[in-house]
Order: sequence, then C-alpha cells, then structure tokens
Amino acid sequence: MRFLIFIVLIFSTYSVIGQHCTTDQAHISKLESDPHFEENRKRIKSALSTAPYKEERGDTIIIPVVFHIYHNGDPLGVQENITDELVQAQIEQVNRDFRRNNSDSNMTPAAFMPLAADTEIEFCLATIDPNGEETTGILRNHINTLPDVDESDCWTTDYIDNNFVRPSIWNRDDYLNIYSILSIDDFSNGNCDFFASLGYAQFPGGDASTDAVVLSFYTVGSVTMPNPLQPQFLGRTATHEIGHWLDLEHPWGSSPGSCSLDDDIADTPTQLGAVFDCPTFPEYDNCTTTGDGLMYNNYMQYTNDDCMNMFSIGQRDRMRNLINVGRPTLLESLCEAEILSIESIIGMNATVVDTDISIDWTMDYSSDISHLQLEHGTSLDDLSAISYVELDDVRTSYSHIHDNPESGIHYYRIKIYYTNGTTSDTDVVSVVLHKKDLYIAINPVSDVLRLISSIDYDILTYRILNISGQEMVSGQDIDVLEIDVSSYNSGVYYLLITTNQGPHIFKWIKL
Repeated sequence: MRFLIFIVLIFSTYSVIGQHCTTDQAHISKLESDPHFEENRKRIKSALSTAPYKEERGDTIIIPVVFHIYHNGDPLGVQENITDELVQAQIEQVNRDFRRNNSDSNMTPAAFMPLAADTEIEFCLATIDPNGEETTGILRNHINTLPDVDESDCWTTDYIDNNFVRPSIWNRDDYLNIYSILSIDDFSNGNCDFFASLGYAQFPGGDASTDAVVLSFYTVGSVTMPNPLQPQFLGRTATHEIGHWLDLEHPWGSSPGSCSLDDDIADTPTQLGAVFDCPTFPEYDNCTTTGDGLMYNNYMQYTNDDCMNMFSIGQRDRMRNLINVGRPTLLESLCEAEILSIESIIGMNATVVDTDISIDWTMDYSSDISHLQLEHGTSLDDLSAISYVELDDVRTSYSHIHDNPESGIHYYRIKIYYTNGTTSDTDVVSVVLHKKDLYIAINPVSDVLRLISSIDYDILTYRILNISGQEMVSGQDIDVLEIDVSSYNSGVYYLLITTNQGPHIFKWIKL
C-alpha cells in the first residue's frame, strides 16, 4: 500500500508528499520520554552563551558519516534502494553547501551576500567502522533484518527511532549517522499520513541511541544529480537536517506564530512562521515588515531546494561552537583528506537555457590528451557521445549547447582520450529540464483558480479536494478551467484532472 501511494505521487504534476521537516515535533516527543534531555539542552545553551565563537579561519572540522540505507527488497538503484553514487553526490552537496562552494551561491540576494558564510565544516564517508575494520561508510540493509518493522505500520518518528535507529546506530561520539528511510509518516486523529515529512534530526543533548539524521529516500541527491524519482530534491533536506543536528533551529524558532521567539541567531531576521516555495526578494511578514525582509533563501527554511543557498555567519558560529561544547569528540574523529576530493579534474556544469541545455567546462591543455568526447544520456546506464572536442593550447573554457532535448533528467560526462590509447571519464553531472505545458496561472490563489495550457488539452473531468480529502467541487467536459474559489477557506487544496493526455494532480494554496 505504501509504495502504491508513492508511485501515484511521483507521477503527479505536483507532488503531494510532505514538504517539511518534523524535527520540532520529534523533539517534543523526545523531551516527554527523556527527562534528562531538557536539562541537557539548557546546559548546552548556557555553555554556548558563555563561550562565544572565536574566529579561527582555516581550521576546518571534518565529520565522518555513516549512511544507513534501508530498503524493502527492490533492486539496487530502484526506488528506496538508492545507489552509492547518489549517496556520494549527497555528501558532496552537503560539503558544497557548508563550505559556500554551492553552484547556486550567486543566487543569494545581494542584501544577504555579506552575511553568507563558509562554515569550514566538512563531511566524509567513514573509512573505519567502530571495530577498526575498513568500511565504505554506506550500509545497505533489508527491512526484514529488523524484527519489529512492518511496511504496513505507521512509520512515525518514534517508530523509526525505536525500530531503525536504536538497533543499528554507530557511536554518535565518533560519527554522524544518516538514515535513508522509505517513508516518514505522521499519526493523528486515528489515521496514518504516509510520506508526511522529508526528514528530521535530533538536537544535541538527547539520547545517544537515537542521535541521528533521518531522511526520506526521495530527498537524497544533489544539484548535479537530483533525486531520480523526485528531481525537485537537490540534497538540501540533508543540509537542513544536519543543521538541526548541529543545533540550528528554524528561523521562526520552535513555536511559529510569535515574533518574540526565534532561532537565537542575531543575523537571521525575526520570522512569524515557515516560508514555502520560492519568494522573490524582498519577502516580508508581520514580524519583519521593512528593510531586506526575511532570509527566505537560508538552508533552515522550508523553501524549495533550488531556492536555498546559504548559511549565515551567525549560524556558522553557532554550529562550530556547538561542536566544541556539545559534540567535542568529533574534533578527534579522523577522515582521510582525499575522500573530500570528490570534484573531477575538470570543472563541469550543465544548466538550462530556455529550452536548451548548456554544458560548460574548463580544462588546461595537455599534450598527453588526444581529444574529448561529450557523452549524454537520460539514464546513467545509457551514455553515448554527442560531441567531439579537440583541445588547443590557447583556450581553457569549452561549451556545448544541447538543442531542445525532451523534458526530464539529462546526464552528461566527458570521456578523455589520451595519446597512449587509454581513456578516462569525468564525474557525471545532471540537470532537470522542465517544459511545462499545463499549470496553474497564479498560485497561491485569491479568488479564481485558472489552469493554463500551452497545448490543446481536452479536460475530461476535474475535482478539487481539501487537505482532508473532502471533495469541494467536480465537473467534466470543459474547454477552459476557471473556478470561483473566493468562498473557500484559506489553506492547501488539490486539483485532480484527467485530460486526453492523461491524469494530473496540482497542489495549490488558497489565500
């Protein structure tokens, strides 16, 4: 049942899976079950307030990671049984985000540029396990190895902590444990809400046996290798949740709805509640009504992955100071430096330009190289040459325009041909091309819901459901979809339509 639901969702035009983290909700539950947690939190906060961060540039902290993958028997690379390459891409993305080397750092609004920080914190997949044996840092297990786990159960944060994390966690004093799980659910009003959350983490000071970051598998990925099932996810859920693990709160604090509570970070503007989607600068609310507005592009927001692009200086100071105060043993954990050298020797990027894709790279001339071939595919298993490239000793920058490819994920790689007859391949980069031909004109919606089409669609049926699944209106056989929703209550709704091209689901918000 769980994956039948998910398969329906991934073929929706707009996914209706959960779009937020449940760290705050999990924290409340942990406080109730662990009488020492609240006391530890107060002790840590007191220590942070009396030991302010000391500027020590160049002192990079490197944290070993063990990545636990749990699957239900699907073949490697299918659905929740994610590949090692995707995990490595995720670790690379977290490193880029924490070091301010992310490719979209130029999207930070100019007003926030002076506040954007290189945290000088990095992460590597562990090479030595707790027994001193060699490891890849990636553990792959079937859920049938966990005796109390059933796929039909409601996988709440408590359920995952007790049945996945406790039996398998490595010592939190030496490792950051990250779990990739089929689903993070929520149980309320007697019902299980499947896929209710993207991820959650435990704040410092809690039970050592549940001190981990937990991710829904469909969020794992990177800017260059988006999640293959949900390509809008670029790995920023992991960046967000690791921020929680290092003591960062959401900018609105633990209790949304009050301007008197926030994240205790001086350079993140006071915020009333969560910000979704991707606003345009400046974005205001009832707490911050003037000036540069909300830092909506911060990694600790609920905005889209492609909208997040920075930690602030204050957040950097908090995380580094927290490691010294709350997780000091991580300073003694070892990572091999070469593990962090994930980038290819060639700087390579793929970006969407209108309906085309531009592939750019830089490379110094070498007499040992005969030529290059640019390879392309719509899957990692099917890459073939699309361009022959000769090097010259003058230029170092190269580019290729892939004209008008189809919508979807596109993978690119450069094959290097050496004069001695050998070859080598660069890392694969990927990009998602969206050519929307059916979309809601303005979302959020004020009075009239309008569906816009760039091609000739026949709308056979339509339905609007509220967040509880109650049908608000339905109809069939119309040429233009324009529905008066002025009387609807504010909140989230779903538009379900069938056309001569197939079914579509749209998530929209009524103001």
